[in-house]
Amino acid sequence: MNTFDITFNFEAASATEAETMELRRAARCVIYDTDGNVALVHFSVHNFYKVPGGGVEDGESVLVALKRECLEEAGVYIENITYIGTVTEIKKEQHKKQISQCYRATVAGEKMETVMTEDEHKAGAVVEWMPLSEAVMKLESTGIRNLSGKYVHHRELTILNACL
Repeated sequence: MNTFDITFNFEAASATEAETMELRRAARCVIYDTDGNVALVHFSVHNFYKVPGGGVEDGESVLVALKRECLEEAGVYIENITYIGTVTEIKKEQHKKQISQCYRATVAGEKMETVMTEDEHKAGAVVEWMPLSEAVMKLESTGIRNLSGKYVHHRELTILNACL
C-alpha cells in the first residue's frame, strides 16, 4: 500500500507563519471489524463524520494515543496496525498546525461501550459501523458549513480514500 503525505493550507499561510503556529499532534485510524465494516464517529449536532482519533497528550506516543482514541471513540482495542500516511493542516485563523498520523487497524476482541468526552457527548457523537464505500459516501454527501469543517472534510476523505 502506498502512503500519503498531504498538507491542507486553505488560508494560504506562509511558511514563516506556519513555523510560528501552535503544534498539535494527532493520531487517526480506519478501524475494520470482523465483518469488514469501518468505524465512523457521527457528530449529529453539527452533522459531520470523522474516523476515530484525536490529539496526542503530553508524554504520550502516537501509538499509545491511537489505541486510547480507538477505545474511547469506537469502543475497541485494535491490532494489525499499519501506517497509511500523514495529513498536515495549516490553520491560519486558529494559528494552529495540526499533524495527524494516520493508520488502519482491525478490531481485537469484542466491541464495547465508547467513552466519549463531555464535549463529544454534547456534540451528539456516536460510533457507526459501515462498509468503507458507504463511509466515503457519507463524508462526500455531508455539507461543509465553515472553514474548520472544510479541513475536517478533506482530512477524513483523504484518510478513507487511502483505504479503498
